[in-house]
Amino acid sequence: MVFLNQGSAESVERKSMIELKQNKKQESVQAIRDYFQEELDLEISELKAVLILDFFLKEIAPTIYNGAISDAGRYLRERIDDMDGVLYETEKLHR
Repeated sequence: MVFLNQGSAESVERKSMIELKQNKKQESVQAIRDYFQEELDLEISELKAVLILDFFLKEIAPTIYNGAISDAGRYLRERIDDMDGVLYETEKLHR
């Protein structure tokens, strides 16, 4: 779920973080812990993994989300622009 950035700067700061459902957050925390263990040979606590996830959700995820929304919008606009060619038959004048 994404909150719209409306209101004062303070409310924007608090509402700009993308939120995950609890089960997805738990899966993500475990994935972070597994990554650190497998790739960096570091065992990190659940708290540290939660803090890392929260950082990424607050600082990086909005940029990725906005890029995906922009890509989807561009795709839809292109499809709408193509509709004229799909919806209308070529008119042939019969003489």
